[in-house]
Amino acid sequence: MIATHGAEETEMATHQSISGMTDEAFVQRMVSTHAERFGEAFWSFFTAEVGARLPPAPVIVDLGCGPGLFLRDLASRYAQATLYGYDVTPDMLAYARGLNWPAAPPTLALHDVTAQRLPLETGSVH
Repeated sequence: MIATHGAEETEMATHQSISGMTDEAFVQRMVSTHAERFGEAFWSFFTAEVGARLPPAPVIVDLGCGPGLFLRDLASRYAQATLYGYDVTPDMLAYARGLNWPAAPPTLALHDVTAQRLPLETGSVH
């Protein structure tokens, strides 16, 4: 991924470029480890500390959404939420688009926040 800052272009490091892993292998790693990273302890904490502070119809952004599994979990817990997922890896977003969504699917987009601002209004995200 190439990021442009003024006239200067730099290559943005990704997990894949650092580890030497292919995009497909990284997607599979994220999918296979999702349950251990987002298990019962995580959701207990999230519900108490974050969920309790959300408005009835929150707008939630996941930067680096990967294969979209966290967004899918959010959609099942917060059906009234508007969800956005951004990632720099097309394979991650392709996987996310193929998921079965319990509610309306999120807006998913390939986006490098180091190169351009998010297309969301200031103050619109909870």
